[in-house]
Amino acid sequence: MICPRQGEFYALEFTHTDSEVFQIFLNFANNDIKLKRHRNLLICDHATWHQKKTLKWEKFEPVFLPPYSPDFNPSNDYGF
Repeated sequence: MICPRQGEFYALEFTHTDSEVFQIFLNFANNDIKLKRHRNLLICDHATWHQKKTLKWEKFEPVFLPPYSPDFNPSNDYGF
């Protein structure tokens, strides 16, 4: 994740991605990142692991990109 206001970057490396791994990422991010604002948006695509109803977002509020919107995903510029 990247904070566009300050350019700060946060990531963890895993061998795979699923909803359990994403919850671990959220848990660490909520613990490690010192947020200064009351409302903290986390922009997500429609990966199945981002949409599980049981995710505990805590300090983050998910905002989902429109379906089929590759122009909004900067990782496409790098061939990821």
